[in-house]
Amino acid sequence: MKLTLNRTEEQERKLFKTMTVYYLHVGLEASADEVALIKKHKWTDWVLFEHVAHHSGNVIEWTVGNVLGKPNKYGFAAVEHLAYAENQVIETAKKLNHQLQAVSSFTSSGPREIEL
Repeated sequence: MKLTLNRTEEQERKLFKTMTVYYLHVGLEASADEVALIKKHKWTDWVLFEHVAHHSGNVIEWTVGNVLGKPNKYGFAAVEHLAYAENQVIETAKKLNHQLQAVSSFTSSGPREIEL
């Protein structure tokens, strides 16, 4: 599994002023086996980042399914908000990768003997 992050900024005109919007581009690539496990265990619903929009109060959730195999970009009014989101995405992706490694070793090939 590979997480790809890219930061960009753009000037956007809003009514009577121009403001800088900071974008975080998030993409998650996985092998066919990893995608199958993600779907089997319903990890496409895992929330990578959750944010409450100040102006509307709406909750914005980015899930694994939103970026798996199809990168998306998300805009922020402040660079520190982008950095916070980026850290949450990285930490959640690490947890997902850990879960994938754990379940990929599950087999039904019988009992295992572990020397203690």
